[in-house]
Amino acid sequence: MTIAEAINTGEAQLAPTGVEDPRLNAELLLSHVLGRKPLELRLAREVGIPLQSLGRYRALLDSRATRRPLQYVTGLQEFMGLTFEVTPEALVPRLDTEVLVEALLARARQLPDAPIIADIGTGTAVIALTLAHSLPHARLYATDCSPAALALARRNADTLGLAARVSFACGDLLAPLHHWRLEGQVHVLAANLPYIPSGEIDQLAPEVSVHEPRLALDGGPDGLRLIRRLLQGAPAFLRPGGAVGLEIGHDQAEAVCAVLSGADWRDVEVLKDLDGNDRVVMARRPTQQ
Repeated sequence: MTIAEAINTGEAQLAPTGVEDPRLNAELLLSHVLGRKPLELRLAREVGIPLQSLGRYRALLDSRATRRPLQYVTGLQEFMGLTFEVTPEALVPRLDTEVLVEALLARARQLPDAPIIADIGTGTAVIALTLAHSLPHARLYATDCSPAALALARRNADTLGLAARVSFACGDLLAPLHHWRLEGQVHVLAANLPYIPSGEIDQLAPEVSVHEPRLALDGGPDGLRLIRRLLQGAPAFLRPGGAVGLEIGHDQAEAVCAVLSGADWRDVEVLKDLDGNDRVVMARRPTQQ
């Protein structure tokens, strides 16, 4: 079977399942199996595929046809130039999160040479590890309440050669920061916490509602249960003037800003994603507390 025939066959298998853009999915799966970029496949349409590779491709198609996320099928996801292992123990990293990371980088680069940054609810650790990679003098701390997610985060740190730069601990939200004695020491606190309202999860695509961990999705009745708790506890760990950066749902900016304004946070800023939706809220504690 040629590359062109394999992609056509894959598209035909995935299309009836409801997978968005089945042809692209088939192309990406074949690219993963053959270790070649999609553009290379398009330039080699009539090249034959080895039987062993074809068998693996068919197995991956069968998995994706169940609406298992593409990233769980391949086990990998690119994020801001780095490659991360992805498993069902943690949420699939999204492009939207790059907005948060870029904002955190901009804030951290205004700080002293060795800023202390905490990533709460780290999951795959894309935020903590991307920041560590981009800020060679920063010290990173990352927490998660899921031991399985934290094991994944540690593997990603090892693979990227950043394990010595990021400390990990399992616990509820900010609780591990007490273990590290970070009270009043954190320059920037980052969090991409579960923010989907409980009642909306089952309405999402099967890739999300069926296959991603509910623990990483469920933000309570209005989606803000964990965000409120984080903002309540964060001032104890931030330095005067320290900043918090949160990823939020597209319709949550007003509610989150109301929480911040009622608790004496300053310089509140809402940032939009590439689709023009509210996606990130940044805020700073007052210099004098």
